[in-house]
Amino acid sequence: MSLQQARYDLAVDFPSLLMQDSALGSQVQATRSQIEHESFVTAEVEKAKAAVQCSRVWDITSRLLAQQKSTAELEQHIRACKEKRRALKDTLQELELKHAELKFHQPPSAIRMSPLSSKGWMRSCSTAGRSCSTWPSAWPPCLLTPTAPTRTTRLL
Repeated sequence: MSLQQARYDLAVDFPSLLMQDSALGSQVQATRSQIEHESFVTAEVEKAKAAVQCSRVWDITSRLLAQQKSTAELEQHIRACKEKRRALKDTLQELELKHAELKFHQPPSAIRMSPLSSKGWMRSCSTAGRSCSTWPSAWPPCLLTPTAPTRTTRLL
């Protein structure tokens, strides 16, 4: 009878044992996923600490805010420098026109200033499409191009 009793007990306890095993298995799975998640978060925090060069986690946010502030300040400085450069280019162009007016005694409306080459005043006449003999000898070759034909120039 003990064998029959054991079989009966096993048959009665088997479903409850199965439920305990499945509950235990789900707890193990939950624990594993929690450990994996914690290790992932720890690795990400370590990467952030290394990137920001902080030894403490709570310093990361203040360091990131400081970087954002300095980035915004640098962008503002770049915009100001570009604006200043644009203003200086305009001033340079006005001064070049004034220089041409004073040097050649012509009003700025009668001449168009060509941009200076990197070599300075000397430019080849072939870039303007005229021969150098058509220009007065006092002018640098091909630097100033009259907007309307004059007595000393001829149209090609």
